[in-house]
Amino acid sequence: MANEIFGENGWSSNVKILEQDFCEEVNGRFNCSCSAIVRITLRDGTYHEDVGCGVTTNMETREKSIMVAKKKAVSDGIKRSIRQFGRALGSNLQQKSFIDSLPKNNL
Repeated sequence: MANEIFGENGWSSNVKILEQDFCEEVNGRFNCSCSAIVRITLRDGTYHEDVGCGVTTNMETREKSIMVAKKKAVSDGIKRSIRQFGRALGSNLQQKSFIDSLPKNNL
């Protein structure tokens, strides 16, 4: 969606902070939580930041649990940051008719 609205080279993302909040072993399986602060910057320099969270439960290895939780945290942070640019990138993302009605923005 962001590419359709801002253009393929109209925005970028940057992970400012990526931290492991906890990782615990329970009965030989692993549960982890990670958080990320992500910045989305438009071509004109406008930006928004937000925090994302990623949680894994009952994973086979500590490494896999941490890796998946980090990926989820970054993905969530990107989605939450992009949402701040307006309705087209927020709760109306599921409504194709709303997206189709928007003019393309070539910043």
